[in-house]
Amino acid sequence: MRKDGRYRGYEVASLRPEGFYVEFLALASKLNYIAQLYEGKYELSEATTVPVTAERTTLNINAELSPGAENAGVLTSAATGAPVNEAVACALRANAKGQIEAPGCGISEASGAYTIRGLPSGSYKVGFEAGGFEVAYYNGKTSEAEAELVQATAPNLTPGIDEALKPGGPPTPPVGSTSAEPTSATKLSGRLGGSSSPSPDATLSLAGKRITVSRDRDAFVKVDCTGTEGCRAKLRCG
Repeated sequence: MRKDGRYRGYEVASLRPEGFYVEFLALASKLNYIAQLYEGKYELSEATTVPVTAERTTLNINAELSPGAENAGVLTSAATGAPVNEAVACALRANAKGQIEAPGCGISEASGAYTIRGLPSGSYKVGFEAGGFEVAYYNGKTSEAEAELVQATAPNLTPGIDEALKPGGPPTPPVGSTSAEPTSATKLSGRLGGSSSPSPDATLSLAGKRITVSRDRDAFVKVDCTGTEGCRAKLRCG
């Protein structure tokens, strides 16, 4: 659905003729919806694949997304008190296998304000990372094991998840420079959560069998491939 409330169609093209898991999610945008697999499933173990046949279009792969919870705060420098721009904040929790994952991330603005959207109701640890600062966790903690839990209740906003970041860590790349290093969002999710979350305008390949394609910072459709070592797809939004 678009920001104006109208439904927005999509098409995932150039798929191989096999079965796919399809997930609908809104990341790196101001949409607040909980990520969902096709047919209203939230766990991959419960989802069914969508068959794709060569030279045919599989229709009506639709989803009705539910509003999520939001966590918000302001990130500042512990040394100067100045707001920290383009820092990454992620809500972290353990999945059914005991692995730490990041169901949602947000990026701070010039004011230092950030919002993590689309969270299922529950308790989370919130981690932060920014160039030139040490990785931190809510309320002054320095490790995930020490991090305090923050409650999120959909569709409500939980404000005040602020943090003063200590100088340290890798420096911020010069403006206009290019690097083969992962984005801060990728590094944060890898170091803190083990689940990738793209920064704006990012296209990531996850585990070799999953792709996430963005469009106008608005919405993402993620396709999980089965039975292959890799897969390709193109997304067109109407």
